[in-house]
Order: sequence, then structure tokens, then C-alpha cells
Amino acid sequence: MTSADGGETYDTLVQELVAELAALRIRAGNPSLRDIQKRAEKLFAGEGVSLAPSTVSGLLNGGYPSRERLLWLVRTLMSWDRTGEECQPPGNGAPELDPWHNRWEAITHARPARQRQGSGPKPAVAEVAASATKPSPAPVVAVQQRGNERAVDHFQHVQRPGQPAGKRPRLRRAVVYVHDIGATREHYEMTFNRVYSRLSEKLPGIDVRGCFWGQESDPRYGMHRGRLTGFGSGRTIDEDEAAWRVTRDDPRYELRLLGLRPLPSAGPGRRKKRPQKLLAELSRYAASPQVRTVFQEHGLGDSLDTAVQTVFNSSDLRAAVSTTDEDGDEHRRAFARAVVATALAAADPQGINVSSRNGRDALLSSLFADLLERKDTEGSGSGVADIFRRQRGDSLSALMTRPVGDMLRYQARGHPLRRLIRQTIETTSGDVVTVIAFGFGSVACVDLMVQEQISRVDQLITVSTPAPYLYDIGALTSLEPSQPLPDHFPHRWLNLYDRRDLLAFSASQVFPNCVTDHAVDNGQPFPETHTAYWSNPDVWSTITTWMN
Repeated sequence: MTSADGGETYDTLVQELVAELAALRIRAGNPSLRDIQKRAEKLFAGEGVSLAPSTVSGLLNGGYPSRERLLWLVRTLMSWDRTGEECQPPGNGAPELDPWHNRWEAITHARPARQRQGSGPKPAVAEVAASATKPSPAPVVAVQQRGNERAVDHFQHVQRPGQPAGKRPRLRRAVVYVHDIGATREHYEMTFNRVYSRLSEKLPGIDVRGCFWGQESDPRYGMHRGRLTGFGSGRTIDEDEAAWRVTRDDPRYELRLLGLRPLPSAGPGRRKKRPQKLLAELSRYAASPQVRTVFQEHGLGDSLDTAVQTVFNSSDLRAAVSTTDEDGDEHRRAFARAVVATALAAADPQGINVSSRNGRDALLSSLFADLLERKDTEGSGSGVADIFRRQRGDSLSALMTRPVGDMLRYQARGHPLRRLIRQTIETTSGDVVTVIAFGFGSVACVDLMVQEQISRVDQLITVSTPAPYLYDIGALTSLEPSQPLPDHFPHRWLNLYDRRDLLAFSASQVFPNCVTDHAVDNGQPFPETHTAYWSNPDVWSTITTWMN
């Protein structure tokens, strides 16, 4: 039944419009709000188009549209075909726009008189309330604080006619879980089922979705083909190329990652002797004639000695060798790659550029082989023969663990993963979304939310995140160390970490006034503590209390 002022009919028509716009957006390939803004500016530059992400979010979530903005949005969405390719949008008077004119006119006719005339109560401003209960049809504007800055979430809807002033509509909340690196399908499903059951138990009725980005996920996203499976396993050529892309801009990146590892298990005396022994070996290193010949053939003869000295004198090398294992071959290879990358960077201003994969591999292989020949192999057998047996064949030797390889691949090709996370969020039900991101999955989420405005995400929960460390050393893809988080970043961020977890970092020290840190005790040593969060009751009580 329609109310006296037409309120119920208006609500119904608005919800129908929201559904039609959502279907049109999905047909266009589900573009992000930022993509819609850029596309509209490109298409309709002469029409004075203004489709900011906040405006688009309001239209897609039930805000009352002006005719021109509604048609701009519709025409923009129609400028992508079903495959996501760009196409020519309909003109202003095109007949396919007639249904949208009709929808707007019906909504405007049904719009309650108090809203049309500007009388009655003004639109309410309230905080977004997390809820797993029965949804209210429309969200409201959310005002929150970040430091001294005032930020408004873009769920812009007017107050319902007849709704008591100050009453907060409760919003449907959904959760998206993003896992850590190195997860197989079986491990992901086991962890997701635990996350799902705990949240469903504490927040009945909440919608929980998972974002699986492992080797068995949709191949369109290009992640985890030929996944690394541990030390000594094969690495595909694509993965080796990814490693070169990262070290080209950051020559000592692999050394820093090795420095993050836990110290190897051994008695105190032996643990101390390994780094000393490797450092002494590297300090005595002088390139052989064979290595010099290879470097000279590629125009790098003058850069070799300086590059060796630069890498050897770096603090990154000191930190890396402290985690060396029994034979140290992985660390030698990282040292060799850092030297090659440093030499390439030094020669680049002179116009010397070794861009071919074969050229880079020849430089690395010659230097690495030389290092292996020099190492003290007493009691370790024929280390050189063993290493190169693994290196030959259809794939290159990994000489690094799965996490290191996955981190390098994300740093080089992170966009497909971020796109997958965004699409999972955008296809999740609920008015507002909480993202729970674990381990390195949290790095991808932070990068995504820095680079794009994901309006429905108002809460971010990171568990065992290395993102603060990467930001602090300048290795976070989306943000320079001197840059603050953008204002569109979720204004509620909870970060959980166990002090025994060497892969987890406090975030409030580098992102002051933006995040709430909470230390938990998983009751396990490292590395077991890294995977013990989901069985810790304190983790779940903290998460659910904070969400509410």
C-alpha cells in the first residue's frame, strides 16, 4: 500500500532502479567507481560531466539522482560491452535511454512532497552501524575522524519520511576474507571454514565470502602459475622474470626478504659462526677472469667491482646473512643477483642496458657459479654439482622458499590479485563490508584501498600483516614512506599481531591515528604462531567486539 505522501512507492521505485543499475554495471564488466569516473570524463568532456566516486556510489546505493547524472552514469556503463571492451555509448536522445527517462520521472513523481519542497526534517547524519540483523533498505552518511581530518563515507541517502530524528538505520554487513601467500585449495578451505564458522557463531546471519587467489583460482588473474613449493624446487621462467623486475628497481630486495626470516635452529655457537663464515667469504671475493669476461661482453666490466663492494657494505647483506642456513647457497644467489642488478643500475645512465633474459641470466649464472666454486665445501660434498643439477632442465632453480617467490611475484604483477579482491568485494551482498586480510593478503588489500576508493568497505582487519614494514622501508607498492594514507582509505582499521610472529608488525607506529593495534598471544613459538590466530579465542572476541 502506498503511504499518504507516496513514501513506500518511492522506496520501491528506488530499489528497482538500484537493481537495474547493478545489472547494467555487471554487464559492463563491473568497473570500479574510479574507472567509471575516468571513462565519463573521457566520453563527455564537453558536457560538464561530474561523476565523482562518491556521486556514483550514492546513485548505485539508492540516493535520489538528478536526471542528468543518472543518464551520464547509464551512458557511461553502456560504453563497455559484455566482454568489458570499450564501445560507443548511446547519444542523449537515443531510444535505448527512454526506459531510464521513464524510471527517473516515476521516481520524481513518487518522491515524497516534503523532500521535493525542502520542508520537514533535514537529511540525518549518523555513524554507520555494523549489524548482521535484518537490513534497513537504505544506508546513511557516515562521519568519522582520522587525526584532525574529517571524513565522510559515501553512503549518501536522505532520511526516510516519518523516521524519528536521530534514529540510525542498521545496515547489512558482509565480510570478505583474503588469505595469506602459499595457500593450497585444501588449506584455504580449511581456514575459510574456520573463519566462517566463528563469525557465523558470533554474528548470526552475517554473509561471509572468501577470496581464493591460489594456483587453482581463475587463470584470468595470472597468479600462481607453477607455484613454488619450497627450497630447491623449480621456478618457472615467468617467476624468474618477476624477480628481475623487482630487483631492477630495488637491487637488494631479495637480501631484505632473507633478513626477515627467523634465525635457523642451531646451538648459539654454530648460529653465530655461519654468518661470520659467509661474510668472511664474501669479503675476500674477487671476480674470476671468466666472470669478468662475461660482464665485459655485456658492457658491465667497469661496474662489477664497485657493485660487489656496494652490496657487501650494505646493512641489508648483514641482516640477510644472519639467517643463513647450513650451506648458505640461497644467500649467495641473492648476493649475486643484487650485484648484477646494482651493476645494471650503475650502467643505465651510460646507455648500457642488458634487457634480454638470456643476458641477465648469463651474468647471474657466471657470478653465482664463481661464488659456489669459492665457498668452503668441507663436509658438504659437491655443492656445485648438486646446485646446478637442480638448475638445469625446463625450469630455473628457485633457491628460495615459496613465500619469498610469492612476494616477488606480487610486487612485480600485483594488479590481477588486487582486481580479484575488488571484484569479490563488489559482488558481495550487504550494504557495508568488513575485509579480514591475513598475512601477505593484507598487503594486497592495503595497496588496493590506497589506490582505489572502495566505498562499501568501511572496516579493514589485518592479521599478521607485513604491510607496515614494507611501507617503512619503501617497498609498499601503493605508497611512498613519506605519504600518508589517502582520505578514502577505510577509516576503521584493526590490526592484530602476536609479538612472537616475526612476520607480523604493529601498524600504529607508521600510520598514527589511522589504525588500532591489538597484540594477542597465540601461545606458540614461531613459525607455529603465524598460523595459530584462527584458533585463539581472544582473536575472535576482539574481532567481533570491534566490528560491533
